[in-house]
Amino acid sequence: MAKARSFDVRTLPGFTAIAILSFVLLYAPILTLVVYSFNGGNSVNQWGGFSLEWYVVAFNNEAVQDATARSLIIALWASVISTTAATMAALGTTRRGRFKGQTVIYIIINQPLMVPEIVTAVALLIFFSTVKVATGYTGLGYLILAHSAFCIPFAYLPIRARLEGMDTAMETAAADLYATPWQTFRYITLPLLMPGVIAGAMLAFIISLET
Repeated sequence: MAKARSFDVRTLPGFTAIAILSFVLLYAPILTLVVYSFNGGNSVNQWGGFSLEWYVVAFNNEAVQDATARSLIIALWASVISTTAATMAALGTTRRGRFKGQTVIYIIINQPLMVPEIVTAVALLIFFSTVKVATGYTGLGYLILAHSAFCIPFAYLPIRARLEGMDTAMETAAADLYATPWQTFRYITLPLLMPGVIAGAMLAFIISLET
């Protein structure tokens, strides 16, 4: 009996051409935007020579400076909060056996990934508007918490993947040597988990800036 060959999408006719065309359509507009940002002319239809004029104008614009500073502050805090929450969630869902309600927890954590962004945005707007009316508080806290809630699943995925790929032998050995749970986490689990934590934090930071 002949052995069935495994399917490889790269063997499909025209796969390479379609892949190249897809990359061109995705990145050509971005590249065009970058190139024309150095256009010294006042029209996007005519090249007026290489110039940094528009970057100087943007950097000297107080509104742009304020928006950039606020975006960086929000993204930094959102990445810290979401990564911390995602790390705790990943530890709680991977460093123990199957338990009742685990699937529901996965769904709740990953919910922002499964629904359109506008739905999550409207829900967060309604929630924090209600909180603002009840408390009277105004400030960046609402935006930071909203971005954190949206970024948690993005930070959770690489952290959970790292935990699932880690061998528990060293953690077990630390427990056998009378290390406390905190000592085991600090000296064994966290250093091994750090690549996933850094990846999750960087992804959360980028997602927050993009949001």
